[in-house]
Amino acid sequence: MELNTADAYLNEVLLHVRWKRAHNTIRKELSDHISDARRGFLENGMEEGEAERLAVLEMGNAAEIGARFDAAYRPPKNYGVWIPFALIIAIGLFFRSIRAGILEATVFTFLLPVVFAAAYFVPFPRLVKFAWPLYGVYLLSLAATFLGPLVGESFPIYIYYPPMFFPALYALLIYKQRGRGAIGILLLGAALLAQMLFYFFLSGVLVAILVCICVAQLVFAVLSGWFTCKKWLTALILLVPMVPYCAKCIVAAFPASDSMYLLALVKDILSKTPWFGMTDISLFSQIEHVYSGTWRSVTDFFLVFVALRLGRIIFVIVGGLFAAFFAFALRSCFKQKSMLYRLASLGITLHLFMQFIGYFLTNLGLAAFFAYPLPFVSDGNAAMLCNAALMGLLFSILYNGALVDDSSAKKYPRWRLKLVKEEM
Repeated sequence: MELNTADAYLNEVLLHVRWKRAHNTIRKELSDHISDARRGFLENGMEEGEAERLAVLEMGNAAEIGARFDAAYRPPKNYGVWIPFALIIAIGLFFRSIRAGILEATVFTFLLPVVFAAAYFVPFPRLVKFAWPLYGVYLLSLAATFLGPLVGESFPIYIYYPPMFFPALYALLIYKQRGRGAIGILLLGAALLAQMLFYFFLSGVLVAILVCICVAQLVFAVLSGWFTCKKWLTALILLVPMVPYCAKCIVAAFPASDSMYLLALVKDILSKTPWFGMTDISLFSQIEHVYSGTWRSVTDFFLVFVALRLGRIIFVIVGGLFAAFFAFALRSCFKQKSMLYRLASLGITLHLFMQFIGYFLTNLGLAAFFAYPLPFVSDGNAAMLCNAALMGLLFSILYNGALVDDSSAKKYPRWRLKLVKEEM
């Protein structure tokens, strides 16, 4: 059957493309080509119907074109990310069942896949237009956590969780400001500074981690040519004040000696723990004594607790699984076609990495990070839900990245561009 209309031709092409999510992208690409060709024929004096027929014929055989698109648009498997992640979930359930004596089956356990799925189907690119309103809501959520002391309550533990989403939000803000110069970079700097002020007197390490991740995102965007300023000079200006500050805060978490009693105690316990098999579980009571018997002892030193049951080999297993996950995740991040998706996935992956490395080093007695549990392994229901949302968004980005192209940056008045260049 001869295909005389664009819609019929496009439908025929898409019959040969198996990845359904790619259909809208392919339809738009082919429609643009057909429209350009039809416009050319109309300019030569042809009638509308004849112009469309010739434009469709010019595209070629629908089956052949469909086969080419089917080969080009294949859903990424991402097995290198999925398999370590699934094993981390499984080993986390196993470890927590050892602690509890039964297989974990809480409300939060059943909520995890729901939160993961909800985040997976979030239309992330559409959030760009709401970037600044979302940032306002984010600041309000931070401010709400500080209302406790005003009514005589201490800071809730939930104060640490909103910043887990900030790298993804910051990617939206950076994308929103692309095409600008010094003004855009100053706005992004002010956005980072505003949320830093909430945590400045609470956790210098937490602030340093966020600064490291967000400045890395901003420098990456600058070097990619997103802003109308000198790339290397701007990147240097951003890094010079931030690197010493972040280094100072993070180094403070690494004691120069065994002067910190708790970390020295962890090292001593691990030195008495064999690589395989159970040892004297009562050793953990020394850590509980430091915490006055609170539940935080097991949460902050969950790997030490499990090592006393199974042996130090669990550090090798957990470290290897997380290393594989982050290696493949970072590789997938840099393969994203969209810079928005690349920045967002990079920010999420780096924050998950900082959670892991801080917790892992603390449980080895090498550092003093106490902000977050180990993702999907140790206790911490609220943190698990937050990380489930981040993982759902990350996997959505890695899966749909091949279908997303960056839209054109907003064009600012010419005089403003000149002014920005002179300022830089």
